[in-house]
Amino acid sequence: MSFVRGAHAVKFGLTLSNIRYFGNFRNFRDGQYTFATDRPFNPSDPSTHPLQFVILEGGTTWDSRANVLGVFGQDSWRLSPRLVLNYGIRYDTDDSLAISGAKRVHTLSPRLGLAWSLDRRAKTVVRVSAGLFHDSEHTNLADAFILNNRLLDRAVVLNWNPAFGGLFNPFYDPADPTGSAARLRQYLADAYAQGRTPDLTRIAARSLARSVNGIDPDFTVPVNRQLTLGVGHELTRSMAVSADVVYSKPKSLLVWRNLNISQQGTAIDPNFGSKVFAGSLGAGTYRALALRYELRQARGYGGLSYTWARCDDNTSGTLGGDTATNPFDLGVDAGPCDIDVRHTLVVRGGMHFPLGFEASSIVSARSAPPYSATTSMPLPPFVRYEPRNRRRGDDFFSWDIRLGRITQLKRASARVFVEAFNVLNHRNFSTYVANVSSAQFGQASEALPPRRLQIGLASPAPTRTPTC
Repeated sequence: MSFVRGAHAVKFGLTLSNIRYFGNFRNFRDGQYTFATDRPFNPSDPSTHPLQFVILEGGTTWDSRANVLGVFGQDSWRLSPRLVLNYGIRYDTDDSLAISGAKRVHTLSPRLGLAWSLDRRAKTVVRVSAGLFHDSEHTNLADAFILNNRLLDRAVVLNWNPAFGGLFNPFYDPADPTGSAARLRQYLADAYAQGRTPDLTRIAARSLARSVNGIDPDFTVPVNRQLTLGVGHELTRSMAVSADVVYSKPKSLLVWRNLNISQQGTAIDPNFGSKVFAGSLGAGTYRALALRYELRQARGYGGLSYTWARCDDNTSGTLGGDTATNPFDLGVDAGPCDIDVRHTLVVRGGMHFPLGFEASSIVSARSAPPYSATTSMPLPPFVRYEPRNRRRGDDFFSWDIRLGRITQLKRASARVFVEAFNVLNHRNFSTYVANVSSAQFGQASEALPPRRLQIGLASPAPTRTPTC
């Protein structure tokens, strides 16, 4: 709901949702082998034998509900003809994590902004804003908790890495760690050679290292503390430029930690192999400079924007992210963010021609995000192969075009258009082989779509530029 009264333009609203979340996901229910190399398996070559086997036994389907509430209010207050103050606040609460024993999530997000025209004609405007911006849980962690705990009968991890001190090796003998590793390695190799999962009935139940997942009781959603300072200037009636500086400090980022490992690398509770819990412990920093040029004319438009940015944090904590290398020192995983793109350039434009023809185009180029080199070979506890996100792949480039014409029919009109994406068919790689144990290390393994064409028919609407 909104209303205007005097110098104030006020908006407020309420969101109340009862969300059903359900699924059917096997998630290691059939078992998974991990190898230290990508060379073909050879029963007579121990270096090609499996390093690890993981299986989660239990159900695969769930159906649950959560209540989400959101309330917001904001006001745009014109203090003078040249000065506008914007302020507001939002409150959100979510009980989807209650199923795990975690506290109900409550967030309060205030924000404040100021726009000041330096001249009466508002040709130059200075903007400054600050605020807290909270993420939403989206029931994702609740899904993971149900799948990996409520539906889980047993989780088994078998790993012969001597560095774990027998934590995941049911054949471990402290007097003979090398021989213990060889016995488990051969045990996994025999099962794999027969195309089956290991026969866990051959191992005493008390020797199996059970693993569990959980959520910290005081878990909360990530929050971004952001400050923006910008200036815009109208060069002519059809041209404008702007520059913005953004500085933000995200905190409470998702971090997965093994809480069942001591600082000496041994199991705290010998009845479990690992106890991996989701916590709100990660933090980062984001800095950016955004420059923009805009051209608007009666028969067309154009624009150019460039953004330099740098993002650093200490976690790759997505739902499928890696467990913290060292749960006692998150700084071991400090490095560029997974989405750290330093340079982004976008050039766009459009034109209307006689006889109803129109054309638009957009060229996008950006530098490569980082990725981390890993290894399947055994490493000591709390050690990375190399600093996180030290590697980078190839840059991205795409040129998209849209051609169209408005055709008048008997009682209506229609827009016929052709769109071409990645016209030059540039190969934009998105994923690289990160395991140094692989012969293909550093080579691209996935790419974004190649050149695409599409033809469409739509009712008249404002011309849109193709997206990439």
